[in-house]
Parts: sequence; structure tokens; C-alpha cells
Amino acid sequence: MRTTQRGDDVRFQILGPLSVGRSDGPLPLGTSKQRRLLAALLLDANRAVPLDRLIASVWDDDPPASAVANIRTYVSRLRGLLVDEHGTERIARRGPGYALDIAEEELDLAEFRCLAREGRTAAAAGDHRHAAAVLGAALALWRGAPAEDVAPSDFLHRRLEPLAEERLAVVEEWTEARRHAGGDSRLIGDLRYFVEDHPLRERLWYELVLALYRRGDAPGALAAYAQARKALIDELGIEPGRPLARLQQAVLARDPALEATGSGAESGSEVGSGVGRAPDSDSGAGTGAGGDAGTGIVTGTGSGSGNGSTGRALVIVVVGEADPEDIGEVLSRLGGGDPGVDVHRILAPRRGPRLRHPA
Repeated sequence: MRTTQRGDDVRFQILGPLSVGRSDGPLPLGTSKQRRLLAALLLDANRAVPLDRLIASVWDDDPPASAVANIRTYVSRLRGLLVDEHGTERIARRGPGYALDIAEEELDLAEFRCLAREGRTAAAAGDHRHAAAVLGAALALWRGAPAEDVAPSDFLHRRLEPLAEERLAVVEEWTEARRHAGGDSRLIGDLRYFVEDHPLRERLWYELVLALYRRGDAPGALAAYAQARKALIDELGIEPGRPLARLQQAVLARDPALEATGSGAESGSEVGSGVGRAPDSDSGAGTGAGGDAGTGIVTGTGSGSGNGSTGRALVIVVVGEADPEDIGEVLSRLGGGDPGVDVHRILAPRRGPRLRHPA
């Protein structure tokens, strides 16, 4: 994936309705088949996509006799649409197929994966506040199911489906990072939302059971475990896995380790890890304006974001209803006026869109 920025300030979005826009507004992407072709090129941005794969993305196993000519027509139209202000074409013929030339910061899927990697690195280093901020920024890029307004072929649907699993993995990592960072009053509500939509994700149930217990609601924690067990038995015919079952036993025993930093209930690599510590009140980054988690703002520091800056970046994710004055206060307090700092303001629904599988 290229990292140099082009001059036409274009933005490609596939994490939700398929969209290509410039500063003056969205571009008309043409017919449904042309949009399928664009989605296929975006999924393999900067890589040659063989002609047979493009044909399968548009027509599955029943292409017309004119399929190759039609693909060339769609490519020609997209080339004309996406040409930059210098006349440079983005779609090039490579071998037996075509490649779409995109910089990393121009494609939401590439940015999502970059932020996810940064968040995992921060979590592995023990910087859970930054991990929560960056993973939240990654999730805020999602506006719905991948290419949800494109009626995909079966082949294209199979290519798009794994993206929902990528998102869910980041959701799980995000909730764990928020638990470790502490001080997040919205975590339980978010977890309830996630397990409602994904009742077979044991890692999310683990986080909910543990969060409820830490709040002092042992009955609620056990009720959540019972819900998880019922869902797993009803849908899959299996009992909860070892980490979740051991957590239930620890809750029943009111194991003091559940309240301690680095709880021994289970390691994070299996399902979830121990209870995280609350943030220090004098830290340079935390939750909310002035450290108050109630504003729904998560902040953290990190590296530049691909716009050429070599300074530190301040990532701000609004994960709930936040007053604009609170956002401004955070920006001012944490260096938003410093020209050496890249500031990212991502305003998103607290829990993100409820995703649907593409039709």
C-alpha cells in the first residue's frame, strides 16, 4: 500500500456504503456491475486483480460472452472518473488484470487495518489507554456492513464477509483495552449491545461478566454467564470454553484475584485477561474532558498518521454523546493548538453502526 499522498484529496470508503469522494463531494460510481468491479479492485488495492477474478466478482459463474469487453468498458469509465488533477490515471493494466493505485490514507479499509495494528502494538506494550483510543478510532471508520449498498455476486460476497470478522476481532480487543485502562462508565452498556448482536462470541461475554462483577453486581455477572451458556448450547450444542467457565467459578467463589491488577482468572491470549487498573488522574491522556469518562471522549497519543508529519498524533474518539465544548477543551488541554501535533477528531455513534450482512 502506498503511503505518499496524492494531490487530488480523494477518499475511498468500503466499510459501509461504497463511496468515493473529493473535497467537492461524492463521485457518481455508475451501474451496479461497475460498482462491483470497483469493490473488487478496492479489496486488492495496489495489487493486480486477474481478469477472471474481476469477471467472477461481477457475474459469478455465468458471465455473458461480452464479459471481457464489458470489464474493459467499466475500467475505462472508472479511469475517467478517478483521474487526478494532474491527469494521472489510478487504474493500470498489470499482466492479465488491473490494479487500482491508492495511498494508504485514502482508503478506509487500509486505515482501519493500520490503526488496528497500532492498537495491538500498544496493548502488547501495556499502553492500554492508547490502545483503546486507537482501536476506537479504527472502529469509528465503519459506517455499516462492507459495501452494503452493492448487491454483490456470490464470489464478491465471500470476499467481503471476512471483513466483518476483522471488525469483530477489533471490537473484542477494544473492549479489553478499555477494561484495562479503567474509568469507562460506558463499557458495560457497549458490551451488552455487542453480545446481543453476537451471542456466540465468548470473549465478549467474558468481558461483560468480568465488568459486571467489578461493578459489584455478582448476580448480574452470573446471569450474563447463564445467558452465554444458553446461547452456546442452543445454537452450537457446546458448553462455554475453559476461560469463561473458570471466570464463572471465580465469580461464584468471589475470588479476590478478580479485583486485582493482572487477575489470574485467565490470560488475555485465551479469551480475556485480568482486571485492569484505573487511569491515573494526572496522566496526559485519559477519558473525557478533564479525565471524566462521562463525556464519552477517549484520547491517546501515538505516531503520525501518514500525512507527512513526523510529530506525535493526538487521537480523539467520541464514543458517546459529547458536548462540542468538551471536545474543544480536550483539544486545548492536550495540545490541539500545537502545530507539531496531528489531531484526529472522529465523531461516531457510541457503539458504531449495527452491521448487517450484505444482501
